Amino acid sequence: MAFTTVEGKVSRVFFSGKGAEVTETFTVNGSEKSKRWTAWFDQPHGLSEGAHVKVSGLHSDQIDEWQDKTSGETKRSVKRALNKARIEGGADRASTPQRPLDEIPF
Repeated sequence: MAFTTVEGKVSRVFFSGKGAEVTETFTVNGSEKSKRWTAWFDQPHGLSEGAHVKVSGLHSDQIDEWQDKTSGETKRSVKRALNKARIEGGADRASTPQRPLDEIPF
């Protein structure tokens, strides 16, 4: 498994405080995009919804498949997770603006 770090806003807290959904937002070609990550912690993390956080952990992906209720089509998406997650630095309630992806040097 790869080790991954994600920075974003906590959009949901669950599993007795051992799970958190972190939404990462970025800009690609002038369009704002987002990815949702599920972070699984060994111990309750103490995060609250709306907190800005940087989380790292072992990256895993899983394909999710379901039937669209209106069209009957089979749809797919990727569930992204950070296992054995750790908070990097401290969680911050202030929302820090993200740099557009095309401005980040690689």
